[in-house]
Amino acid sequence: MTPVDRPVPAAAPPDPQPPATGVALPAPPAAAVPATPAHGGSPWWLYALFAAVDGAAAVALVVLVRRTSAVQARS
Repeated sequence: MTPVDRPVPAAAPPDPQPPATGVALPAPPAAAVPATPAHGGSPWWLYALFAAVDGAAAVALVVLVRRTSAVQARS
């Protein structure tokens, strides 16, 4: 970025109201429906994935603790 010696004019503030076009805008929806899965249909694959990742993390933690205790026992 190069510094500028002359003052830079500020941008004009936006208009508070857009100009009227004479066309009525459609009404917004009454309530937006959240994108959640239907009740009763549990995503079994998500639970299976969580169990696999959780199991791998538990195994990694056990290996880390065993290696750390083995290194401390040597010294």
